[in-house]
Amino acid sequence: DGVSITASDYAAIYAKNADKVFETMTEGTENTLTVSGDYVHTDDNNVDAVIFTKCDLTLGGSGSLTVKDTTGHGIVSKDDLVVTSGTYTIDSQDHCLNGKDSVRIADGTFTLTCDEDGIHAGNDDQQDGYIYIEGGDIDISVGDEAMHAEGLLIINGGDIDISKSYEGIEGYKILVTGGDIDVVANDDGFNAARPDSNGQSDGTQSTEDDQRQTDSFKRRTNDTETNRPELPEKGDRPGDSGTPGGPGMGAGMDADYDAYILITGGSININADGDGIDSNGYLGIAGGNVYVLGPSNNGNGALDYGIYATIAGGEMVAVGGSGMEQGFGDESTQCSALVNFDEWIDAGETITLTDSNGNKLLTYKADKKFDSVLISTSDMKQGETYTLTAGDQTSTFAMEDVTYSEAPGSMQGPGGDPDNGGMQRPDSTGNGGMQRPDSTGDGSDAGNSQNSDKRQNGGQDNSTLSTETLKNTESISI
Repeated sequence: DGVSITASDYAAIYAKNADKVFETMTEGTENTLTVSGDYVHTDDNNVDAVIFTKCDLTLGGSGSLTVKDTTGHGIVSKDDLVVTSGTYTIDSQDHCLNGKDSVRIADGTFTLTCDEDGIHAGNDDQQDGYIYIEGGDIDISVGDEAMHAEGLLIINGGDIDISKSYEGIEGYKILVTGGDIDVVANDDGFNAARPDSNGQSDGTQSTEDDQRQTDSFKRRTNDTETNRPELPEKGDRPGDSGTPGGPGMGAGMDADYDAYILITGGSININADGDGIDSNGYLGIAGGNVYVLGPSNNGNGALDYGIYATIAGGEMVAVGGSGMEQGFGDESTQCSALVNFDEWIDAGETITLTDSNGNKLLTYKADKKFDSVLISTSDMKQGETYTLTAGDQTSTFAMEDVTYSEAPGSMQGPGGDPDNGGMQRPDSTGNGGMQRPDSTGDGSDAGNSQNSDKRQNGGQDNSTLSTETLKNTESISI
C-alpha cells in the first residue's frame, strides 16, 4: 500500500521459509522496490533479486509496482511465479521475471527491460520449466531472449510487443493458440531448441524410436483438442517436458525429434535478422495469421526446421532471402507456394496474390528487401492458377499439388519424406481445458510490424476434423 523500499546489498523482499507467498497491491497505489548495489550473500541461498522467494510466489492487485536493480534479477521464485493482475515496471540487469518451475501470467500490464531474459522459466539443473501466458499487455525490450522456457511455452492470449531482443520467443516446445504478438529479434524470432545442447539431437535415438515419435506427432497434430488452456493449478505442475516426436527419416544433424512449434491461432508479426521461425524439430501452422520478415540476406531463412513443416489453416506470408529458404511439405492440407524472384525487391514494396480472374486474395507490405516469398491462405485451391506480384516482378504458377515450390530440390527438410500423412487443423471451441503434449524426451533492420489487409479468424469452424484428446497429458489451469 504505497510501499517504497531501497536496499543497498540485499533483496528488498526475501521469503526464505514459507509454503506460498502472496503480494497484493491496493487499488491505485504506487509501490517501488530497489536494490542499489551488489548483492552480499548472508546464507546458503544465492539471493540475487529485488524480490526473492524460495517458494511459490503470486503477485496481484490493482496497484502498480516498480522494480529496479542494476546487478541482479527483478523478481525470482524458486518454485512457481504467478501473476494474476497489476501493473509492473521492471528494469534489471538479469532476468526480469524468473520462475524455476514456471512463470504464469493471467493478466496485467508489464514493461520489462533488462540485459538478459524478460521472462525466464527453468534452471540449469532441469528442462521442465514452462511459461504460460493467458493475457495481459506485455512490452519487452531486452538484450537476450524476450521469453525463454526450458520446457513448454504456451501463449494463449494477450498483447505482446517485443521491441528489442536477441531471440524473441524460445522454448523446447512452443504452442500459440491466440494473442497479438509482435517480435523484433537480432537473431531468431521464434526458436524451438533443446536447452542443454543448443537444440541438437544427442544422436542416441534409434530409427525405430524416431518413427514411433513421428507417428505420435501426427496423432497430436491431426487429432488435437485445442480448447483454451487454463493456467496451471498450484501444486499441479506438468511433470514432463511434453513433445511430439520425430520421424525415422534422414534428418540433419541439428534435427531434434522432441522440439516443435505449433500455431493454431492468434496474430503474429515477426521481424528477424536470423531465422524468422526456427524449429529444430517440427513446425505446424493450423490457424491464425503469421507474417514473417526474415533476413535480407542468404545466410538464414524466413522458416528453418530440422524435420518437416506443415500448414493446415490460417494465413501465412514469409519473406526473406532465397539462399536458405524452406517451404511447407506435402503433408499439408492447405495450399502454399514458395516463389523466388530474379532480383531482390526493395523494402516497402507490396506483395499481391491474385487468382486467374484477377481477384486479389491477399496483399502484404514488406518493410525489408527480399527475393523469396512463402505464401498460404485458405483461398488457394489445387487445380487453380495464381499470380504473385512483388514490386515490378511477377510469377504465375499452377497449383497442381498442395504445395508449389521454386526452391532448388523443393526442400522439405533434410531427407524429408513427403508421405507423412496430412496434418489436420486442431478444433478450437472456446474456453475448455487444453491438455498439454506428453513427454518422451529430455527435458538489425527493425522495420515495422506488418499487417495483411485480409486478417482471417484463426479459429474458424473445423467441424470436419477429429478432436481426439491428447494422450498422457495434464490439464493446465491456474
